[in-house]
Amino acid sequence: MIKAYAAMEEAVTEFSGKYSFALVYMMSCLLLCRTSELPELMYDEILEARFFDEKGEAHICTDDGEIRAYIFSESDIEAGYKKDEDIFINKDFQNRYNKLKTRRYYNFDEDGQKYCVLTRCIGIEG
Repeated sequence: MIKAYAAMEEAVTEFSGKYSFALVYMMSCLLLCRTSELPELMYDEILEARFFDEKGEAHICTDDGEIRAYIFSESDIEAGYKKDEDIFINKDFQNRYNKLKTRRYYNFDEDGQKYCVLTRCIGIEG
């Protein structure tokens, strides 16, 4: 599902209350934290944000000059199988957490070639 917003603040406020974790790309830093630990944000500095947990993800970004949220729930993703991976965050960018947990969804095309349908964040550790 895709949802449009008038302002970044509106989108961030909505999804920070729905998901457990946040990955926020700002001009000055990268935030990786629980949504309950989000600091006061300067919304005009946000380049992109992901709010996520095991149940789904909302990816907020600017697309053709408009702020949009791409929303995925676990039950909506059609894939043959999935694989979880841990990504270790470079110490220069990490906050309190140093591991981003991701899930990749795969299918096969008509030639039997595997392709990745979607990669999304599912949790953090550290």
